[in-house]
Amino acid sequence: MSNQTTTSIFAPITVDLQRSADGGWRSVLYDDVYFQRNHALDESRYVFLEKNRLYDRLAAHHAKNDARAVFTIGELGFGTGLNMLLVIDLWRDLFAKQGNSASRLHLISFEKHPILRDALANVYAEWPTLEKSCRWLLANYPPPCGGMHHLHDDNLNLRLTLVLGDIGATLPDMAGDGTIDVWFLDGFAPLKNPAMWHNDLYAHLFRLSRAGGTLSSFTVVGKVRRGLTAAGFTVEKTKGFGIKWSMTVGHKPDGHQAIQKPQRIAVIGAGIAGASVARALALRGCEVSVFDRHGEIAAEASGNPRAIVYPKPTADDAPSGRFSLMAFCFAEALYHHLPQNIWQQTGVLRLMLDAQKIQRAQKITAFHGYPDALCSWQEKTAFNHPALLHATGGMLDAAALCKQWLGHPRITLHLGTTIDQIPVAGFDATVVASANAARHFAVLADLPLQPLRGQVSSLKPTAVSQNLRQVICHEGYLTPVVDGWHHAGATFQKEGPTQTTSHTDTIRPQDNLENLETLNTHLRGFGFGAGDLGPARARYRATTPDKMPIAGKLEGAANIYVC
Repeated sequence: MSNQTTTSIFAPITVDLQRSADGGWRSVLYDDVYFQRNHALDESRYVFLEKNRLYDRLAAHHAKNDARAVFTIGELGFGTGLNMLLVIDLWRDLFAKQGNSASRLHLISFEKHPILRDALANVYAEWPTLEKSCRWLLANYPPPCGGMHHLHDDNLNLRLTLVLGDIGATLPDMAGDGTIDVWFLDGFAPLKNPAMWHNDLYAHLFRLSRAGGTLSSFTVVGKVRRGLTAAGFTVEKTKGFGIKWSMTVGHKPDGHQAIQKPQRIAVIGAGIAGASVARALALRGCEVSVFDRHGEIAAEASGNPRAIVYPKPTADDAPSGRFSLMAFCFAEALYHHLPQNIWQQTGVLRLMLDAQKIQRAQKITAFHGYPDALCSWQEKTAFNHPALLHATGGMLDAAALCKQWLGHPRITLHLGTTIDQIPVAGFDATVVASANAARHFAVLADLPLQPLRGQVSSLKPTAVSQNLRQVICHEGYLTPVVDGWHHAGATFQKEGPTQTTSHTDTIRPQDNLENLETLNTHLRGFGFGAGDLGPARARYRATTPDKMPIAGKLEGAANIYVC
């Protein structure tokens, strides 16, 4: 059973569903129904799809067959997800009837009180015509943790961004002025949910809307229509659906020029950061050239045998904890679709080795109330230490993933190529994703990067260790058997390569023994000995003083970005 709390922004208050008097579904929290009984699909199609002319607009967008073209729909009030499911089903139908298209669809929905997955499954059982889209959403549905969750279907060039949290805090922070084509305003009635219907939010809807963008809503409350009008929308009443006499539609007047997006991008670095950026840009229609001074992909730390993937929550609502959680949820959703030889969702067991760590871990789970699949407290383990279990964590072959992502047809690789200066001539923007080597550029010489040498050791499995199924983290880590070897590591030495050593560095026998000693100190039962040591790999990571990543546009520089 999940831990219970309502204090953390990471764990929004989930909403309980009840059957309404007519047999439909209602929210206990808001004492309001989600839709008209027996008319849910027809009502939502009428109010949101038909009144925003989505059948024709999405068909025209699909026909463009242009990866640079993105149609974006925003929604206030995800609820059961019905409106978004209908849009996804329409988009899926266009692929079936008109063939594949490179054009992209981005759905963004805000929800303060998410419905849990099992409850959604009960609702979806009543919508067999949406079965494919319902199954996809349930398979990718995020844990009830506040923040932005990105759900992808690359086969349909579709992304659903589900924003969990208070709309008053999340909507004002949204970037992307002038990019939303359609708004669905589908919160509960203004009298029962006044926090979602006020002038400050209408101003942000207008800011984010594309010129000519449209909106629709069930409600015709005068205060809402006047607020939307004051924000700049042209608003009118029109005929409602079924027992509802009227509804609201509106649009943002034309006259604003669209922003020109970069087309040709240079990415420096072919590790996990560079490959991730290159893939994301290629999926958005950019022509990407990836440069790396090494003759192979993921030659640095990204090429280590396995990367261990889990969140690092904080004991309070610190930004670093929020970032780690959202990054993990995003990564797990992305890796979920990878082949098993690249991503293994083994779970990660993090042993708490002293009283201070135990106290902190208990505080984390008590304060945040994470779902058990994301983070749970394990008082007793087979290793004589309590632990945090991240059941959805695992291990990643990052090098194989980089090769897969960099194989996109809009990505051109230039390996064994040294870039002397940035921005790179002939490109609209340059992204530097070369870890410690970023400081070689004069414009980035002040980045607070610290080289950190790490050596990973391989070990032959013992009669006991061969049964290990989870990644175990202590002062180092131990993986389950991969291609005949465990991988254990890694050492931490605050040093960088010298002029006489390459990025590969020399394997140090004493580092293998250090990994072995650390492992046997905390995982005594496996019985590893020096004779079990096998191949090793040493590379240099790039770390920062606050342990947070560096990402974003370089201040004062034209079209230079770092990640």
